[in-house]
Parts: sequence; structure tokens; C-alpha cells
Amino acid sequence: MLTGIYCSNTGLNAMAQKMNTISNNLANVNTEGYKQEKISFKPFLKKTNGVVPAGTAADFSTGSPKETGREYDFAINGDAFFVVQTEQGDRYIRNGSFSCDASGYLTDKNGNRIAGVSGSIKMVDGKPDQKFSLVTIQDKEHLVRQADGFMATDQAEVSPADYEVSQGKLENSNVDLINNLSEMIITSRNYAFNSKILMSQDEMLTRAANDIGSLK
Repeated sequence: MLTGIYCSNTGLNAMAQKMNTISNNLANVNTEGYKQEKISFKPFLKKTNGVVPAGTAADFSTGSPKETGREYDFAINGDAFFVVQTEQGDRYIRNGSFSCDASGYLTDKNGNRIAGVSGSIKMVDGKPDQKFSLVTIQDKEHLVRQADGFMATDQAEVSPADYEVSQGKLENSNVDLINNLSEMIITSRNYAFNSKILMSQDEMLTRAANDIGSLK
């Protein structure tokens, strides 16, 4: 009986975390350059047949491009990242929706400057004064999502890249709306199923305790 409760409880926790992952994907369906996340699971204690999250991983497939006509918007035509210079070190992003600071330098939404091949990029007559410093990362599992982009761990292999960058375009989010909505329905049903089983087992334990207490 207790084994069943443990099993159902791990199922509830797993489905709750999966729902959070799906909800975050759906919330960013219109966020340029956003990479959807997928969660995986692993067995937990063979005797209980439980399950726990094994971790989440970003899906780095390319989103579709869209025309904006805005001079501070850029899209990479290839598997690479823009380099953002922050106080905590370089960050790597696909979202090329930039701004321009008072000194004329291209910046991200947090005011961090965008790296070029010869220092920070400056806008001159509506154009970058140099090529973007793009990088490719072979082992993307070593990228850690941050609020201001992805950070590479020491295990990541970061290499310079030479891809074309289109001005006046942005990369759409790669969130698969239909798949995420379908997964949300399935996850919600699995959560409800585990919840009902847990309630049934709790009722059985209560009844058993009452029956034992009534014996004389």
C-alpha cells in the first residue's frame, strides 16, 4: 500500500514539473530566438516503480525567420550565436532584437554590448561598423540557460563562426505550439490519474486503520 503511495507521489511531482516546462514554452511562443525546453525522466527506486525528472534540455533547432525592417534587428543564417559582453562574462544568444546606446553601440535588452570581430559593434549610418563575432558550440548540452542568454561551461567547445547575418530580420521562437498543447493535455490527464490513485490509496489506508481500531 505504501509503495503505491510513493509511486503515485513521484508521478504527481514529475507531472507538475513537466507542466511547468510546457507552460514556460507556451509563455515564450512569441519570444524571438527562444529555444523550447524538453524534460526527461528516470526511474526512482525499483521497488516503488517511481519516476523523477532526469533534467531539462533546450531544443536548439532553428526558428523560422521573419521580416521586421527594423535596423537594429538581426538574424543569423546558420547554427551560431551572437556574443553578448556582460560583467559576468560572455553570454550567447539567438535573439537579435537589439538597441543602440547613447554612444552608438549595439546592445541587448539589458544594455550589454554586442561583440564584433574587432571589439564592440557600433552603428554607423544605420549599419554595423564591423562583422559580428559569431560562435558555434558543438556540445550544446554544456550550455546553461541564464536570464540574459546561455552561458557555456568549461566543458563546452566554443569556436568562431563565419555565417551571414541578415539585418531587418529576426528568428522566431522554435516552440512547437501544437505539440506543446498536446503534451499539456496528456500531462494534465496523467496528473489527474495519479491524484485519483493517491486519494484511493489514502481512503483504503484510512478504512483499514478504522477497521483495526474497531476490533476488540
